[in-house]
Amino acid sequence: MSELPRSWTKIALADVGTWRGGGTPSKAKAEFWTNGNIPWVSPKDMKVSKLDTAQDLITEAAVDESATNLIAEGSVLIVTRSGILSHSLPVAVNTVPVALNQDIKAVTPHGITDASYLRLTFECYEREILNGCRKGGTTVHSIEFPSLLAFLIPLPPLAEQKRIVAKIEELFSELDAGEESLRRARRQLGVYRQSLLKQAFEGKLTASWRAQHPELLESPDQLLARIQAERQGRYQQQLKEWEEACNQIEKIGNSVKKPTKPKLITPPQKQPDSTCIPNEWTWVDLGLLKQFSLYGPRFSSDDYSEDGVCVLRTSDIGESGKVNLHTAPRLRLNAVELHQYGCQKGDILITRTGSLGTLAVFNDDVDSIPGAYLIQYRLVAAHYAPFLYHFLRGPVGQSALTGGGAGVGRPNLNAPTIEAIPIPLCSLPEQQEIVRMLDEQFEVIEQNEREIDAALKRSEALRQSILKRAFTGQLVPQDPADEPAAELLASVRAAREEIKPVPKKKRASHT
Repeated sequence: MSELPRSWTKIALADVGTWRGGGTPSKAKAEFWTNGNIPWVSPKDMKVSKLDTAQDLITEAAVDESATNLIAEGSVLIVTRSGILSHSLPVAVNTVPVALNQDIKAVTPHGITDASYLRLTFECYEREILNGCRKGGTTVHSIEFPSLLAFLIPLPPLAEQKRIVAKIEELFSELDAGEESLRRARRQLGVYRQSLLKQAFEGKLTASWRAQHPELLESPDQLLARIQAERQGRYQQQLKEWEEACNQIEKIGNSVKKPTKPKLITPPQKQPDSTCIPNEWTWVDLGLLKQFSLYGPRFSSDDYSEDGVCVLRTSDIGESGKVNLHTAPRLRLNAVELHQYGCQKGDILITRTGSLGTLAVFNDDVDSIPGAYLIQYRLVAAHYAPFLYHFLRGPVGQSALTGGGAGVGRPNLNAPTIEAIPIPLCSLPEQQEIVRMLDEQFEVIEQNEREIDAALKRSEALRQSILKRAFTGQLVPQDPADEPAAELLASVRAAREEIKPVPKKKRASHT
């Protein structure tokens, strides 16, 4: 902590006020939770800076007959046990009396500290408190309370505290307005992206292009005939690759299992009820366009190594639909396993559990396989992949993917569900024009999004700069008429010595 103005002092958090914790009233007693009017605050409520309610309300009997405490309004509430402590320290001032659960501590300031000043102090020194007072657990993080109480903060005169709070709130209000404008603009870019995708797959985006290039269009029958020809060609290529793999295995010996012989499958084509596509287009499904699909294999954690084949996970897929090979774990596979599971350029990877709707097109030259939570699709021709990817990223595709999951708690997608999604398809030249137009527009959108994200980061840095200046005495001028903080602290301590704390009254039990 840098040198402070003469009228300031330093104080341990233990001395800024009266600290109290909380608890959970018995869930077995309905009278504790029925028709209650006292907010019972838990970490899930700590998403605001000023708190006047909570998701759960309890009765006075619950306060009297449990470990929770009634905290006076104008106190500062701090989450001391929660998974969120891994990256932030939620703090709020309660504007009404509240009760706490066991994961929150509250300090009711003495006359030496302003509650809003104290809350902002926690915000300013959040990183130092987390680094110095936090301990990691097996499931959640927690704050070591003795370390928190010993943490030193700067204490200006009370009048200056109020001036600091007023100035910070004024500056933060301007930043809030600017950030909200940025976030609104980012949301509008997302809406525009989805609007482009909707128009693209209704044929509206390329209506002028079709009128100018009638010689490049195919009829629906020609489209389907071409797909069937591509399927046959792919099948012949698979047979050739299978025969070559079997010949290599025979040279090695019988210790390696031969791959399964490919089969030519002609899936049924389902026509949707909707006809909101141009006459030159047709409806297909992924089952018709695929060469094969594969659920990502599952391996033991002991199989992973520092080198080998990349195992692609949902977390390795970025917003742009590209995979991050640098974050993917690796394992060693033999040639047959790599042939069986390996990704090729143009393969589509779709999340089947967890983050439904996440997908990518694999376009790398690094040996990779899909992870256990992905389904890999290889199409009858790789040129369909960009068009299909954009469709599945659009409103219709995303609705089908995210709404097609089944299961309690963690929805799952399966291949039949994905392959039943109706896909509007046009001639290959028009597909390529749609992809070109979308990629061109999305590049502009993504550049704008990057600029907005950079502006938001600059705004956050400015907040931290304001807080740093505030708590080193550089944000507002000092007033010689203010009572120095050290003198005020001494008088409050003297007064406290004469007052003994009153223990919490417990309601008498009835027999």
